Amino acid sequence: MKTFFLFLVLWTVLFLNNPAQTSQNLTLKANWQDQNLPIHAGLIYNDVWGFVYGYREYAILGSAGQTHFIEVTDPASPVEVARFAGAVNSIWRDFKTFSHYAYGSADETSQTSPSGLQIFDYSGLPNSVSKVYDSPIFFERAHNIYIDEKSGRLYAAGTDTRPNGLIVLDLNADPANPNLLASVNLPGGYVHDVHVRNNIAYCSHGFNGMYIYDMTNPTNPILIGNITSYPNQGYNHSSWLTDDGNFLVFADESFGRPLRILDITDLNNLSIVSTFKSHLVGPSATNSMAHNPFVRNGYAFIAYYQDGIQIFDINDVLEPRQIAWYDTDTTNIAYTGYDGAWGVYPFLPSHNILGSDQTFGLFILEFDDLKPAIGNTQPDFPFDETQITNLAKPIRLFPNPVNEGENLHLTLENDSLRILRSVIYDLNGKEVRKTSLVYESGDYPVDISGIPPGIYAMIITGENFYARKKLVIR
Repeated sequence: MKTFFLFLVLWTVLFLNNPAQTSQNLTLKANWQDQNLPIHAGLIYNDVWGFVYGYREYAILGSAGQTHFIEVTDPASPVEVARFAGAVNSIWRDFKTFSHYAYGSADETSQTSPSGLQIFDYSGLPNSVSKVYDSPIFFERAHNIYIDEKSGRLYAAGTDTRPNGLIVLDLNADPANPNLLASVNLPGGYVHDVHVRNNIAYCSHGFNGMYIYDMTNPTNPILIGNITSYPNQGYNHSSWLTDDGNFLVFADESFGRPLRILDITDLNNLSIVSTFKSHLVGPSATNSMAHNPFVRNGYAFIAYYQDGIQIFDINDVLEPRQIAWYDTDTTNIAYTGYDGAWGVYPFLPSHNILGSDQTFGLFILEFDDLKPAIGNTQPDFPFDETQITNLAKPIRLFPNPVNEGENLHLTLENDSLRILRSVIYDLNGKEVRKTSLVYESGDYPVDISGIPPGIYAMIITGENFYARKKLVIR
């Protein structure tokens, strides 16, 4: 039976088994799990990802044998929309999205049922999701996949066909039928996980450390920086860039090791500027282990195995501060094994946070500090209609939808402001373009050159004026 348990039902019981504080500055909205799913190697669930489609928010949750699509628009009432079986039960599943497709991989396979790459078309939401691709042609198993959305490339790491490097697929021509761009070895050896921005790949090479490659030409990767030795080194597991691209947060998947913030402004002289860690059962035990880090708006969000979902303020990279947590499995009171939180996804427009626990499934959490106030540059998604703080200044954006390369214009009934400020965001809340709009010949020209087709939010501000518009580029 598919079910979700609210805070007072599930955690009142679990709290009795653990005197430690369950949460700080994170509020549980709902927990989704299916009690009939199989257990594989002691695990029921694994990774989680999120996306927005049609102004609704969704989670992709992996279980040992399935991929689950769950609507979380109402965070207190998650609803499973679809589920799809994998070829075999697998401890590891990984998901990423591009356009209106979700891509999934598994790190277990068999001779009779190879896993390969699965692609799901979710353009039928909110009613349905369909599987449109399921093939082992590029790899039978992969530990991790990552999509650099700007370049339209999928990177597969830890595969059986290229274990000591990366497989790179092109999604631009036909996202439902990827083309092979490259399959290359890398000097760091086995790649456990990869994070890519603007064709620069940040590769976690396990005990060999962190390597950075320029993948502009994917058939000829260029090593542009690495750090192979650092104090208290463990198994370099995964990483994520800060919003400004100046620092990289990475986790060593080894007991007792901290997370680290790496200064990457000088690729010839990479340096760790600070470390930070969680130990909810300290000081008696400090052997905690981080798993997957993500960064948004100056916060590091960590899936932290036995310590659950952790949030650190890293606006001052020299002094990270632990500010929030939610322990997803309070039955674990010792730092042994690899139980507890697996993944976290902090990029939903609503600012709700998705977390996955290997035993207890999907968690939907609220972190108030991430929610902006009206007038800030960060938009508060989702939005269905224009929101204007001063109704004496109605606004029009035209043409909208606008074709890529076309001129976009904005009109304001009261044009006395003459200069407006504009910020365009994608549906993950990432800033795409910030500019000043100057009144010219009856309207305000808006520069959208170089912005790829898609759905965006446009925030327009002026003196005592704030408006939010949906922008569609075709």
